[in-house]
Amino acid sequence: MTNQTIRVFGVPMDLGQKRRGVDMGPSAIRYAGLQQRLERLGHTVCDGGNIRAPIVEEIQDIDPTHDDERAFNASSIARVCQSIYEHMQQSIAANETTIFLGGDHSLAIGTIAAAIERPERVGV
Repeated sequence: MTNQTIRVFGVPMDLGQKRRGVDMGPSAIRYAGLQQRLERLGHTVCDGGNIRAPIVEEIQDIDPTHDDERAFNASSIARVCQSIYEHMQQSIAANETTIFLGGDHSLAIGTIAAAIERPERVGV
């Protein structure tokens, strides 16, 4: 197995649904020893910290054209996903493998948008 540099980002967000708590996913996965397990496989792991995501109580700018009962907090999610996309682009430029930790499936919008621009195969 080739030693890879792996950059890990947390995305503590729970805006994509009404159920609270999935924002604790990144902390739980880190606490379970993700970095140490990857290092035991021979990889270099760099934790990039968490990408800022607002909590639902912070959201002031409900957009009636995008936010409704089918798409919770769409405008705020779009801003977080833009930041995810930008972080992923930086990792691609540094030739790093990137792992995004979360619990809210909506974060995949940013990760997939950036990953498909990679020249090699990617996994989701």
